[in-house]
Amino acid sequence: MINKLRKWPTVLAVLALLAVTAVPARASVLLSSLIPSGSITSGNLTFSNFTYSATGDMPPDTSVNVNVIPGGIQFQAAFFSGPGVSSDALITYTVTVNSGPGVTGANISGNPAIVGGTGSLNVVDTFAPTIGGSTSIFSNSPGSTVTSNSLSFGGSFLSFPAQKDIEGVGGTGSATLSFVDQTYNQPGGGTPEPTSIVLMGFGVVGLVGYAWRKRFTSV
Repeated sequence: MINKLRKWPTVLAVLALLAVTAVPARASVLLSSLIPSGSITSGNLTFSNFTYSATGDMPPDTSVNVNVIPGGIQFQAAFFSGPGVSSDALITYTVTVNSGPGVTGANISGNPAIVGGTGSLNVVDTFAPTIGGSTSIFSNSPGSTVTSNSLSFGGSFLSFPAQKDIEGVGGTGSATLSFVDQTYNQPGGGTPEPTSIVLMGFGVVGLVGYAWRKRFTSV
């Protein structure tokens, strides 16, 4: 009996970790397979009409993964610009709402960084001409780093073009980026907030703990 009791804190800790960190499986395709007429769907949104161009050290479309994430898509690749090199990767696509209300805003996040010296890495999302406006993340050395940002559209849109410009300039160092997440605000879209997921995890742990206490207090 004592040995069983000693094991329960470890079991509860594992359950808590799994409940908080568990994420849904993500669909993943190569960007090259989406050009020119492919599409990928994330929840109520479909992404289509992809184009891609790259200069300098930026990867080809055959080396860029497009992953489905809650509320949007992720571009994953070795986006890079070495010392003394200016490089650019330009991605365009169309966002279309399949069901529910229109999109009211966009969010961008990623991991831009400068390694080994000076340089800059900028990712700019633009939503013209349908919506207008832009949002960006960046890392500048010397300077500062911003890894997430957002833009309110000031209205609701069922279909619109999007452009993502990844620009790296290597100085004495290298500009790097391995992923950039693009998500969209769709009121009532049903995507759980991270806080809600954490609370659900604690709820599961609480129920397990209650069942454990009831079992051993009744013995």
